[in-house]
Amino acid sequence: RWRLRREPQMVTFSDYVTLARESDPNAKVSRASAAFLSLASFSAIAVTMISSKQPVHQLVFGEGYPDECLTHVCTNFVVDNPYYRMLAKDPFPKSWTNIFRTGYEANSWLRPAGYRNGSSVAIRSGSGAEIGSIHANTRQEFLSDRQLEAFLILRDFLGPILEQKLTLDALMITERELEVIRLMTDGSSNAEIADELHITPRTVATHIENLMRKLDVHSRVEIVVTALRLGLC
Repeated sequence: RWRLRREPQMVTFSDYVTLARESDPNAKVSRASAAFLSLASFSAIAVTMISSKQPVHQLVFGEGYPDECLTHVCTNFVVDNPYYRMLAKDPFPKSWTNIFRTGYEANSWLRPAGYRNGSSVAIRSGSGAEIGSIHANTRQEFLSDRQLEAFLILRDFLGPILEQKLTLDALMITERELEVIRLMTDGSSNAEIADELHITPRTVATHIENLMRKLDVHSRVEIVVTALRLGLC
């Protein structure tokens, strides 16, 4: 496997993202994206997800960009910028110096912020629907093939996580309810769940009642079966 940095006790980006074991999909996105910045030597990253108010995106994780750049990325850029729409159709990331180095985006948003190169890729669901995007920039003039390949690793890692997050958001399942589901899947009783989460058994029962309503099921077993079918645990 290729390695992004030549240092003692080297790790690859793909090694690092396997550490993202948090139950919360937002935490998984954040940890993997931060690893991407560090290991692939980029200066800024934005990960977006399509929102209920399509086609505008919501920011899932951003680091290194000014706030106005993040707002622009989530709206005008992903919605109707012809260069991004061209990139979104391409399964392989391209350096933006080859796409729009003299265009409005580079001169109005990226170069004034100190960036000299970067790329963007669309994140797609298992069915091929566009569900999000990754944008990263560097203050260096050139991108290496390994940096561009890192986009593919991150895109493939984030795809299932964003699909899960979209499902959770649509069902309005909270992070705590997701923890309850995972403990139920492990076979924990209400008392064991209460002890693990440091809440009362009555609160656990309330979470289970809410989950049955949100998932339109009638038992603990059906909660687990439905959660597994939807990829929630």
